[in-house]
Amino acid sequence: MIAIAGTLVACLVAGCVVLAARSSGATDTDSRPEASLTDLRGVMASNSDVTVSVLGDSTGNTSDEWVGLWARALSVHHIVRLHLWDKDRSRFFFQPYLYGATGPQLSIWNGSVSGSSAGQAIPNLNILQPTRPDIVLLSFGHNQHPGTASRDSEDLFQAIRNRWGKSVAVAVILQNAATSPRSSRSARNVEEIRFWALGRGLPIIDVFSAFHKSRDLGSLIVPDGLGVHPNAAGSQLWFETVWSALD
Repeated sequence: MIAIAGTLVACLVAGCVVLAARSSGATDTDSRPEASLTDLRGVMASNSDVTVSVLGDSTGNTSDEWVGLWARALSVHHIVRLHLWDKDRSRFFFQPYLYGATGPQLSIWNGSVSGSSAGQAIPNLNILQPTRPDIVLLSFGHNQHPGTASRDSEDLFQAIRNRWGKSVAVAVILQNAATSPRSSRSARNVEEIRFWALGRGLPIIDVFSAFHKSRDLGSLIVPDGLGVHPNAAGSQLWFETVWSALD
């Protein structure tokens, strides 16, 4: 009880807004624990075909950002199909990127949409996840308005559960640390999402800390005045963090 109270106080100090009823999981009828990172590694290492759904924003929506780097690395032992989202047409491009020559098939439906928040992914979930995934990676935070990150994450999580059931593993990526003018807002959103994921028992891939530990955060971010988009070095660090968690 003391530990829980301490965590709640820390979250409130960080500016988190958490809806206790949503975070408690009281609406779940299946009491099985959520899949762990160890479980996800087992799925990725299996000899069966695997489908991964990535839901996120513009920090991972192109072939040269972390999802694309991850797809190419996975092609050593898989035949990888990387599907990218066509925002102009609100659908996936017809032709996926193909990597690898041997091994089980690994399909990555990269539903990372520029400017998207977790809540905005919900109306398009049927299109963003055109086939049943084995693993879902949630990567949101930068585009959340203050105080919405926990609520939107829970609503999206419930939409995924309602559609696919609990056999689909869900993991949460804590997005990269940002520079000015978005550093404080992004940090608050990340802490809100962290607290929500911990309350849900969901595995976390902590990209935020990997960036935050850098001696020169600015060297990892595109100097576009927004302060959130990783450059080539930042995308590489993001990929390495995901790879380390799921390899």
